[in-house]
Amino acid sequence: MPCVLGIDAAWSAGCPSGISLLSCEPASRPRLLVTARSFVEYAQVLDGATPRWDKPPPHGQMGLREVLEATARKLGSWPLISIDIPLSSQPIAGRRLADQEVAREYGRLGATTHTPNPNRPGGVSLGIYKTLTGLGYQLATNEVCFSTERPLFLETYPHPAVIELLELDYRLPYKTSRRHDYWPKDTPARRWERLVESMTLLHRGLSGEVELAGRLPEPSFLRAARPKTPAFKGYEDALDATICAWVGAEFLRGRCRPLGGTDGTVWLPLPRRGQPRSCLVAGARLESY
Repeated sequence: MPCVLGIDAAWSAGCPSGISLLSCEPASRPRLLVTARSFVEYAQVLDGATPRWDKPPPHGQMGLREVLEATARKLGSWPLISIDIPLSSQPIAGRRLADQEVAREYGRLGATTHTPNPNRPGGVSLGIYKTLTGLGYQLATNEVCFSTERPLFLETYPHPAVIELLELDYRLPYKTSRRHDYWPKDTPARRWERLVESMTLLHRGLSGEVELAGRLPEPSFLRAARPKTPAFKGYEDALDATICAWVGAEFLRGRCRPLGGTDGTVWLPLPRRGQPRSCLVAGARLESY
C-alpha cells in the first residue's frame, strides 16, 4: 500500500514535531491513518491509542529512526516522507535558491520562507538528512526525483501549500504564536476565536482532499481548551503534518512542482486557479510505492 509520512519538524532540538500518515491508493482519495502531535504520541496511536487532544502531547526521547522503523513494520514498506524543514545534501549556511524562489512567488502573498542558518535548523536538519539517507532514502530535488529506485524524502512548506489548497489570495492566519501579529486590535478572547475559525477553514479544505476518517477532529473543541496555548499549538502541528502528507500524496500523483535546485528543493502543489505561477510538473510515481 503506497503511503506518505508527513512531518512538521521542529527546528529546535527537544521540541515535539507533528506527524501524519496517509495511505494513497491509486483509485481513491488519500486516507489519514494516523496523526499525532509528537513522535511518542504517534507511536502510541500506531499501536491503537487515542490522542487526548485537549491535553499537551506526550513527549520523550523517541527519534526519527524509531518512528520510521515502527511505520515500516506496520506497513511492510517504507513510506514516502514529506517534511517541513530546510533539507540539503550540503551544509545550509543561509538562504538557498529554493528559499529565494519561494519568496519571489509567494512573498507578496505573505508566505516567504524563514531564513535557515547553521544554528537553526542547523544540526536538526542535518540530523534528519543523515538519518534518512542512512536508512536508504534519497532527497528529492529538481534533478534527483524519478531517476532513482530508492525511497524518497522531500521538503515542503505548509504556508504556500495551504494557499494553493484553499485558493487564497493571502496566507491563512492559523499560527498560534502569531495571533498578536495577525489581529493586534482584537481582544485576547477574540484572537483565540479567530484562530479556531482559521483552523476550521483549513480542516474543511483538507477534508475535501483527504479522507480524515475522524482521526483529525474539527477544531471546535479548542474553544474550551485550558490552558489554550499547548492545545492550540499541538493541533496546529497536526494540521501542518497533514498538509505535508497531502503534498506528498500530490507528489506521488505528479501534481507538484519543484522550486529550487540541487542544493535544496521545496515541493509545492500545482496552482489550481488559472495557474498564475510557474509550473514544472513531475511525472507520476505512485505505482513505485
